[in-house]
Amino acid sequence: MFPSENGNHNPVVYDSKRKEIHKDKFPLSEQVFLYLCRLRNGLSIKDLAFRFNIKVQTVSAVINSIAKYMYPRLGSLSYWPTRNVLIENMTEAYRIDFPTCLAILDCTEIKTEKPSSLKQQSQLYSTISQQIR
Repeated sequence: MFPSENGNHNPVVYDSKRKEIHKDKFPLSEQVFLYLCRLRNGLSIKDLAFRFNIKVQTVSAVINSIAKYMYPRLGSLSYWPTRNVLIENMTEAYRIDFPTCLAILDCTEIKTEKPSSLKQQSQLYSTISQQIR
């Protein structure tokens, strides 16, 4: 997917507002690894900046740029398990309450200010067990 780093060609296009990431200090292989750490482990941008010893702005630019590069190449790939696999992996309670439903897509995002009280913060968090019926 990515050409070898021995050549000087970096196919990733960075945001025009940012200077290109210095390849000698932060090679493409590490940028991809940073991106994968963000996806797989959900590490925060500040955490990644600390771990890779780079600026928070650089982490953000790398994540956005790698995502924009990879989307046209991987976005058309889709994996959807077969009906039998979905039913096998369904919890018993879900299978009883929703026998014909195989998927729930929820992309709701509501921006809020972060309350200073931990109790109020916890009330903003939603889990699967708190479904509205």
